[in-house]
Amino acid sequence: MQRVLPVRILAAMAAVLLLIFLAACGGGNKAPVATQVLLTPTTLSLNEGAVTGLSAIAQDASGNTVAADIAFTSSNPHIATVSTGGLVCGGVWDSSFINCNPTIGQGGVGQVTITATATAFNVSTTATVYVHEQVDLVEAQLANSCTTMGQPITVSGLAFSTTAPGCSPAAPCDITSTVGPFRFGSNDIQVAASSSGIQSTFSSSTNTPTYVAGGTITGSTGQTCNLSSFNGVTGATATVALTSSNTIAGGTHLTITNPGHGATVPPTTATLSNGTATCSGTASVNTAITPGVLTAQVPGATTVFASVSGVNSVGATYLTCPVQSIVVHGANSNNTSFTLTPPATQPLTADVYDTNNQYITPPLTWGSSSDAAATVVKGSSGNNPGTVTAVSGGTAYITATCSYPDCNRNVATQFSQNVVTINVTQPTATTAYAASTNSTTLVPINTATNTAGTPITLPYAPNSIIASPRGDFVYLGSSTALMAVSVSSGMIATASAPGTVVAISNDALYLLISDSGGGKLLYFNTSGTGSITGMTPGATSSSAYTPDSKFNEAVLANTNQVEFGFQTNAIGNFTLASNGTALDFSAQGASSYVTSATGGQIFVYSTCNQSLLQTFAETGPTLVKALPNAAGAVAADSPDIDLISTPPVLNAGCPLTTTSSIANFDLGAGSFTAQQLLVSSDASHAYVVSNLPKLLSFDLTTLTPSSATLAGGATAFNGGITIDGSRVYLGASDGTVHQIDTASMTDAAQIAVGLKDANGNPTAPNLVTVVP
Repeated sequence: MQRVLPVRILAAMAAVLLLIFLAACGGGNKAPVATQVLLTPTTLSLNEGAVTGLSAIAQDASGNTVAADIAFTSSNPHIATVSTGGLVCGGVWDSSFINCNPTIGQGGVGQVTITATATAFNVSTTATVYVHEQVDLVEAQLANSCTTMGQPITVSGLAFSTTAPGCSPAAPCDITSTVGPFRFGSNDIQVAASSSGIQSTFSSSTNTPTYVAGGTITGSTGQTCNLSSFNGVTGATATVALTSSNTIAGGTHLTITNPGHGATVPPTTATLSNGTATCSGTASVNTAITPGVLTAQVPGATTVFASVSGVNSVGATYLTCPVQSIVVHGANSNNTSFTLTPPATQPLTADVYDTNNQYITPPLTWGSSSDAAATVVKGSSGNNPGTVTAVSGGTAYITATCSYPDCNRNVATQFSQNVVTINVTQPTATTAYAASTNSTTLVPINTATNTAGTPITLPYAPNSIIASPRGDFVYLGSSTALMAVSVSSGMIATASAPGTVVAISNDALYLLISDSGGGKLLYFNTSGTGSITGMTPGATSSSAYTPDSKFNEAVLANTNQVEFGFQTNAIGNFTLASNGTALDFSAQGASSYVTSATGGQIFVYSTCNQSLLQTFAETGPTLVKALPNAAGAVAADSPDIDLISTPPVLNAGCPLTTTSSIANFDLGAGSFTAQQLLVSSDASHAYVVSNLPKLLSFDLTTLTPSSATLAGGATAFNGGITIDGSRVYLGASDGTVHQIDTASMTDAAQIAVGLKDANGNPTAPNLVTVVP
């Protein structure tokens, strides 16, 4: 029997007298009045005999918590009872609310309403309780093979008992109809999320999403601050406008630029960063979650699961419909070729359809074949927008890709089916660099004057050289470390990544380094301090990145294996019919061309799944280079050059099925050993650097060969071509760098670079590159 103490009686009488006094005087604050009761959760699923709790609070009209006694009642105490503290029993509580006594079998199954009432204010709310036989097994079922991004996912759950009377593991009982609502989740919220992110439009009822306070701001009325890193909402971004100089008024509406997804709790803070104003710090925000049972997010694969009464199902394979096709063109026309003068821009768009043939706007990766000629970034308006900016004279080819990890997650990459051509008209002046494997000197050459500049002393003798596609660095490999030389300052940075630099990605963020001494391949991240990831043991002299800079392939030396991986990790390999020699990716990235000199073959592989598409029987093809205009590739095949012709618009989907043809053209120079294969940025000419005292040329428009004889009978080692294609610079056996005029095919200049070995003896420049 519950006792009431005298002290409590006196306290209650005092409180009543005080209220009467205040009311009589007509002054003081009115006592808060509860207008609603919030009950969490609002549904419960209980096995017979199980116990769980309800949480109840009273609030006033402004949403403030009000102290109030809450009473709980059950609509059917034979099925479920509730304690004074809100503990719900799937059965009947004993008198002390210690033991929950179930009714086993169908007699204990039912749906009960629990009512929570703030007794002093006569306001209440309810929760629904489903009491059922024990859940032992749950299954998730998907209604469709895939769901288009942005759409709700049609998923349902099944519940079974194997322990209830009359049930067994061999004959489980379906109790789905009795367990109440299922909860659904995903193992990758990038693909399928339990919410669509923060509320993207303003709601007057919840006053969200709004800026509350916080951060440092410098700007003018009408300027904006960026908001990101909303706590609990992956990928959400927004902007907020300044209402006066250096001020954002509390209650200002947020403009959601990306709602994020998968949040379970509304965020309360966000990070400020520069927009058109200068902003920093952390802001308080008032936001709500855009609800959804499960919503399809970016295209890709994951597993989804159902749960009820504390039991999770095994994951069911789920797809947000993958991207099936991408066609790139002008934003305001179907044009795919543009001529620009720096710093002009050109808006582009990509027509993207998924496997449901629905137009979608996934997170594409835009790529330029030459950032030095024209850059491309995601645009700010329209559907699937891209913005090209002209930088310097030359030609760039623009692609758009749906690839891991941003798009088509865990499924095959979809490359754009075509390219957009950007011709930039402006005279180009750049720098060539000459070095030697026998010297620690790097010599810059001004291509406008063909004069050698101040030599740069390297810490180690290099074994390879490659220029960044952005034109900002020159990378040199060595047996000790990687060296990065700044084009603007000549300063040198080193990293402990020994080996030969074989390939660089179009975005200049990744290098592939072949460490033959260590017997492995290394991925190197050029950003920040750099990071290294070892690949499967091996070495290579030929490797390439796809145009989106995310995928790499490398021919393992003296084997029939091709290694492939994403950015910083190897993930697998495929086997050629004969030992590989060299490879390159097509302009879109959808295929790779792989040569085999020993097997006399050229293989064409579909990049999305590494399946063999075609095999061409040739003489002894060695080096291969894709044509940047998506017309195919060329391969050195002494005494010929092999021209692989590929339709410029590829089929949709994976694998690639668009086939190529091949033709052979005698270069008219007799037998040669190819040392380097160059292609002009406008895809008009291919050049073969060989053991002959001449540069071999092939006009890809007229299909005719020509050559330029090197002065003094010198032979070339390697070199580079200017971005406008007007000049080729070759390091040669006579110790100079030869400049070949490609219009007249003449050796127009021989530039002395004065390289010397450790003993002070002259040494030939056998490492030459041209900064684009």
